[in-house]
This record gives sequence, C-alpha cells and structure tokens, in this order.
Amino acid sequence: MMKRWLLGLVVVAVVALTSAAYFKFGGSPEVQRERYLKKARDYTKQGKINEAVIEFKNALKADPASAESHYELALALLKRRDYQTAYQEFTRATDLKPDLIAARFQLATLQLISRDIDHAKEQLEIIRRWDKNAKEGYYMAAQLAVIEKNPDGAIKELEEIRNREPQNAAIYVDIGQVYVVKRDSMAAESAFRKALEMDPKMNRARVALAQLYVAMGDQEKAEQELLLATKAEPENEALLHVLGNFYSSTKRFDELEKLYLDLLTKKPDSLVAQKRLAELYAVKNDLKKARQYTDAVLKIKPGDTDGLFFRGRLYLAENNIQKALEDLSAVVRNAPSFAPAFYFLGQAQLRLNQIDEAKRNLIKATELAPNWVEPLLSLAQVHLATGDVDFAQDEIDKIMKVQPNNES
Repeated sequence: MMKRWLLGLVVVAVVALTSAAYFKFGGSPEVQRERYLKKARDYTKQGKINEAVIEFKNALKADPASAESHYELALALLKRRDYQTAYQEFTRATDLKPDLIAARFQLATLQLISRDIDHAKEQLEIIRRWDKNAKEGYYMAAQLAVIEKNPDGAIKELEEIRNREPQNAAIYVDIGQVYVVKRDSMAAESAFRKALEMDPKMNRARVALAQLYVAMGDQEKAEQELLLATKAEPENEALLHVLGNFYSSTKRFDELEKLYLDLLTKKPDSLVAQKRLAELYAVKNDLKKARQYTDAVLKIKPGDTDGLFFRGRLYLAENNIQKALEDLSAVVRNAPSFAPAFYFLGQAQLRLNQIDEAKRNLIKATELAPNWVEPLLSLAQVHLATGDVDFAQDEIDKIMKVQPNNES
C-alpha cells in the first residue's frame, strides 16, 4: 500500500514538473513555432521586415524541421535583398519537404537571376514531376523561354494559366510583359488594358502600361497613366524609377513634386517620399536638394539600394567617378534585375575608360529593359567609337523599332 502511495506521489510530481515546464517554456515545439510565426507574419504585414526575420528565426529554433518556416523566412530575406541567405533557406525548405513547390519555384527564380539556367531547369523538372499542372511550373517554363529568346513559347505557357484562370487579371500583365520583350507594342498594350478592364485598381498593370508608353515615346499617355497610378498609391515603390525616367525626358514634374512634398508633411518618415523627391531633384539637376533627400534616405536606412543608386548618380553628376563606381557596383549586386543601375554603372566605367566593362553593363541594361532607348543609344555610340559598325547598326535598328521617329 505504502509503495503504491509513494509511486502515486512520484507520478503526480513528474506530471506536475512536466506541466510546469510545458507552461514555463510556452508549450510544445509546434505551439511555440506557431506563436512566433504569427508575430512574424504580423510584422511582415506592417512592413517591419527585420523584426519579422527575427521571429521567423525564433520559430525555427522551436521547430528546426519546419519546411514552411524556412520558406517564410526566405521570403522575408528576399524583401531584405539578402539573396544568398534566402537561397540557403529555400534549399533547406526543399530538402525537408521535396514537394514544397512554392519554395522550389523561388529557388529556381534565384537561379535564373544568377544565370544558373541548368539548375533552374532541374527545378522545373522536379516541380512538374510532383505536379504537372502546377501554376509555378508554367511560370518557370515561361521565364526560361524568355531567357532562351523564345517569347512565343513563353506566351504559350502563360496562356495555359489564363485558360484555367480566365478571371486572373495578373496573368494578362505577365503576358503583356512578354509581348514587350517581343517588341509587339500593340499586343502588350491590349494585354495591359485587359488586366485593367478586369481590375481597374491593379496598379501593376497601370505601371506596366505607363512604362510601355514611355518606351514608345507617347509622353502624354504615359503621364496620364503614371499620375493615375501615383495618386491612387503614392507610396508604391514600383513607380519610383518609372516616374524618374519619365520626368527626366519631359522635364514636367511640378505636380508630382507637390504631391510628395505634401506627403512628406503628413508623413515625415515616408521613405518612398524621400526617395521620389531625391530622384526628381536629381532629374531637375538640383543637386543640393537631391543630396539632402538622398542623405535622408541613407540615414533612415543605411545601405538602402535606392539610396545608394541616387548617391551613385549624384557622384556621377559631380564627376566623382570612383565613388559613383563603388555605389553603383553595390546596387547591381543587390538588385541584379534593375536596368538603370547597369546603365549608370556603364556610364561611370566609360568615363574611366573601362570600355569592355561598360559594354557588358550597357548590354545587361538593354537585356533587362529592351525598350529603353538610352542604353541602346549609349551602346551604339560605344560600338561606333571602337569601330564595331555592324554592332552599332544593330543597336540603331532596335532604337528605330521602338521609336521610329527617333532622330538621336
């Protein structure tokens, strides 16, 4: 009887200790993980990416084998432009859960950015092995087709998604972007208009349409679309450099300047307003004000890619070429799909007589933005200066195709 009683006490004590530990440390690993994930997701919605990354890492400390946590951490790291660590996390997610297609698609996308085409193709094969009808498979196949200069093949892949999701306005934007690569302006415009017809508030489609009009030289239509988009979403970063390029060619930006000065009065901590004003004053050649807002951006967020881009352009305007080269080189590392950074880096290298490096970066700018005339023109001039007349003519032909009335 005594032994049974003592055994009961031991059992009760063990249960009590276990329960105390359970509540003290927050429950099971799964419960702890979900609590950290909720915090991380809330931070992500608020745009607090650094805080979100910390909570995602806490979730992984609680449950290191959670493939979904590795995946969500990687997405947050992408927003922080920490591509190398994001790549590692996507890889870990797919190792833990080979059929996590969303993570595999992101992994393949990063491989495409780094021009690792063979491994991206391997990821596509695995995606289609798990699910031959996965949307991610069609998107990846379309991206690969564009890279391999097969825009018709890319459109065919995207149309598979459109046929299955006829109410998906975003797919029309994607199809339109491929028509831009194909230099079929009418088809691109039609696709972007279709997206806006389906969803008039889709600013991504409006931005794409404005970019198309800028490339086509239709300044009036471009301004109309840009102002509509900007007034609807004044803090939309996707508009940032589109507007800068537009107003640099038209010199008309008083209305936009007022919009962002007003926004800054209402929201003094608006990073987008600081960036927009920095770019607008750089376009206006008011270097003092451009420097003021650029410094404000980099004070709020040291190492910000846009801030480094603006500062690099300012250094270029001030003829401080070596510093311009340093900033713009950092920008192309951080943002390997950002055409203006490659263009201005090429300009800096030309001034240092680094002709081969400048050519490579100007070519990259034309690949990323096929309808942007300035890089094509610079490349044609470089080819002429180095005696490559045939290559120069190729670039001039591209300019005339985009802007038939261009007399530059």
